[in-house]
Amino acid sequence: MLSCQKIIELASTRLNSSKLPNHQKMELTVHLWMCKTCRRYVGQLNSLQKFAKNIDQYNSKITLSPEARKRIQKKLG
Repeated sequence: MLSCQKIIELASTRLNSSKLPNHQKMELTVHLWMCKTCRRYVGQLNSLQKFAKNIDQYNSKITLSPEARKRIQKKLG
């Protein structure tokens, strides 16, 4: 069985390129099935990737009142 560190590397590779050989995909799947910590970590990676892809959508929904903007600008100096 692969170490958790190797699984993290494989998961990152999969997120960045989606290209893993079949045997590595299987090793990743089996390890994640057995290891709750890695499963949680990979789930967090997936969530971060989805958020990063849609960050413009989230930014467009954030609005500040003119008063809040002035307070922030004053604090930033």
